[in-house]
Amino acid sequence: MRWTVLAIVVGFLPTTRPANAAGAYDGTYVGTARQTLSDNGGRCQSPGHDLRVVITDDTFRYKWARGLDVKVQPDGSFYANGLGRAQRGASPSVSIKGQIVSGKLEADVGGDRCADHLSLTKS
Repeated sequence: MRWTVLAIVVGFLPTTRPANAAGAYDGTYVGTARQTLSDNGGRCQSPGHDLRVVITDDTFRYKWARGLDVKVQPDGSFYANGLGRAQRGASPSVSIKGQIVSGKLEADVGGDRCADHLSLTKS
């Protein structure tokens, strides 16, 4: 009887991280976004603008078009895609793809009409 109760108690132990545990890539990353593609129609963001990304629980939201919800994988890679603003003449879809290595975040973000390359460092 004692072993049965112990097995039941062990079966209820939590398997997720505690709420206050930080993700492996959590922090604030700062740097620049360099324009790599422009349709010259005035719809693209300003080239060479400063940028700040905050990662919490290995996730962040990147503001491009309607916004991209991004989950950083255990190896530091990430990818997300979403709807663009085609009704305004912009790209119908946008994506972000990148990697974090040794506190450096490098990524490409955009669509078929506008795109940026991000180079950020964890501060």
